[in-house]
Formats: sequence, C-alpha cells, structure tokens
Amino acid sequence: MRTATGLGERALHLGYSLPFLGVGSAYMYPDLDAARDAVRAAGARVKTQGVPRALAPFTVAFTGSGAASSGAQDIFRLLPHTMYVHALPSASSAPPPTRCTGLPTRAPRRVSPEELASGRLPADPYQLFGCVLEARHTVARKARPPAARPSSSK
Repeated sequence: MRTATGLGERALHLGYSLPFLGVGSAYMYPDLDAARDAVRAAGARVKTQGVPRALAPFTVAFTGSGAASSGAQDIFRLLPHTMYVHALPSASSAPPPTRCTGLPTRAPRRVSPEELASGRLPADPYQLFGCVLEARHTVARKARPPAARPSSSK
C-alpha cells in the first residue's frame, strides 16, 4: 500500500494525477478491511478515470514468492488488472510460474521479458498490468573462465 501512495505522490510531482493518490499508508487504517476498501475505491477510479495515457500501460512487477510479494499481489488483485506470465526463451516449454496462474479471470498472457520492458503492451489506461518475477527472470549466472591449473614445478 505504501508503494501505491508513493507512486501517486511521485506522479503528482511529475504533473500527473493517479487514481490511487488517495490511498493512505497501511498504518492509517483501523484494519485490513478498511485498507482494502480504500484500494477498491482506487480501483473504481482506475475503471472510470484511468491512469494518464502517458503512463499507460501501467505495469507492476512483483519480485519473488515470499510473504511480502504475496501480500502485495493480494492488494493488487483488488484493482482492475491483467497478469502476464513470463515466457522465457530458454524455458518456453516450461509451464507458467504458479504464482501467476489463476490470478486473473482469464488465462494469463505469455510475454517475453523483452516485450514487457519494451512498452509494447496494450496501452489501456483503464486497467493495470502485473507480472511476477522470479530470480531466474532477473539474474543470470556469469560465464566463468575455466579454473587455471596450478603449474607444477618439477
């Protein structure tokens, strides 16, 4: 929730008004239901007012599969959204990550990391786009030169 508030404040500083600018920090709500209601109200504003076209498609990437990521995704699901599943070139036949499966009302669309980063997603200002990134999407092992053999001094 703090991220939504921070994004709203940053966008306002840049001259944009986002529908979730009015979402407060979590500590400002008496309970989780009140916080969720505030996020749902922001979702209603996304559906009717949209996000500024210059910021569409508004894409959120969730990193990892721990409690913080899961909690953030639970809140994100309260907003109008489409989830995307990474289709990695090296693992194109692998099933989609289970973190994305079943979140949207329709099947997640497969998208490559390059397409996600390119901005070629639909520029629909009346919904948000989300994707779950795992370590395999964000890091790559460096190629290591073969270990040098110690020279023998015989």
